Amino acid sequence: MLLWNEKFATGSPVIDEQHRELIRHLNEFEGMLIKTNPTTQDIAVIIEFLDFLEKYVDAHFSYEEDCMERHRCPVHQKNVHAHQQFRELFQKFKRSARKEGFRLPMLTELNQVINVWIQEHILAVDTSLKPCLTSAA
Repeated sequence: MLLWNEKFATGSPVIDEQHRELIRHLNEFEGMLIKTNPTTQDIAVIIEFLDFLEKYVDAHFSYEEDCMERHRCPVHQKNVHAHQQFRELFQKFKRSARKEGFRLPMLTELNQVINVWIQEHILAVDTSLKPCLTSAA
């Protein structure tokens, strides 16, 4: 389970709330993965998470990239590159899921990868926005 803390703060209330929303959804998804006999409703939560993640990636990444570009954040290009890598990872997962179905090991691996990616990306890249927003104020 991933918990939001102030180390994740970017200085943008919109981006921080989007990150909190992602973490809430991810934790709910993770909760479904520990069930040994998932119900139809549990499976629906998993599918909802995957739909949410796909929409989130498009909307959030675009917003964040635009914000970094507007505020001339020095890690803007690094951010764009990291987002592209995540998009490719998610597309690879979707192709595998279409081919093999939603298997628990695949979903568990996706959960682990997303957890690590979120922590590393937010802490190493997104938080670099904070001084740019502070100097613009």
